[in-house]
Amino acid sequence: MSGYHFSLQLRGNGKYELDTVPVYIIPTDIPVMLPPPPGAGTFKSAGVYEQDVFANSCRQMALPDGGFAIDPNTKNTVAWSDIFYDADIPDGTSIDFQICTADTAAGLGSCSWYDPMTNSAKQRVIVSSKGSCLDDSQCQGIAGYGDGYCTRGACQFIQAEKIAYDLPCTATSGSCPNGPVGTGGAVIATKCDTSIGHCVYTSQPADVGQTLKTGENGKYYSRIRVTLH
Repeated sequence: MSGYHFSLQLRGNGKYELDTVPVYIIPTDIPVMLPPPPGAGTFKSAGVYEQDVFANSCRQMALPDGGFAIDPNTKNTVAWSDIFYDADIPDGTSIDFQICTADTAAGLGSCSWYDPMTNSAKQRVIVSSKGSCLDDSQCQGIAGYGDGYCTRGACQFIQAEKIAYDLPCTATSGSCPNGPVGTGGAVIATKCDTSIGHCVYTSQPADVGQTLKTGENGKYYSRIRVTLH
């Protein structure tokens, strides 16, 4: 019997941790609050979790009485992008991340999600696992997976990987960042993709912002969907 433990982190400006949401998911046919005992149910082939994330704090203004209100003249914008997570992913399984945005909370009710039969054009970020490891060097150039990173003794791979368009690079520049980032204990690994001239991540975060179509990013309301296969 197994489950999945996540920590969904809301980060501002790519580095400031604004909030952390712990998530524990067990795909099962029986609704339970905690992991069911052995033999309690039949496990499904997939499980889905959704979390609504609002960015209204980005457009708040302070009031004289110490309260806050929406500033109708704010020039602050929202850029949905990175998700950091902590998950055990056995060989042969995967995790999909999707995001949907709207101008209002009610608008999230019209979100559409990836479906291989009816909505195969919907973009998603897929995290899969292959093989065991002791460090990141053992997760490079894996056939069918590419370059990944080592976590919890297993190689994990993100498709499509995050492209740092704000970090140009060359084969000899050595300017791509590697190491700890922020205050949440996350460690990043990047390399220079000379075909596009930018740094590309071989580790977390999963960049869900790149899956949004033109005009979908910048909205203040979002719904994150995590699918476990």
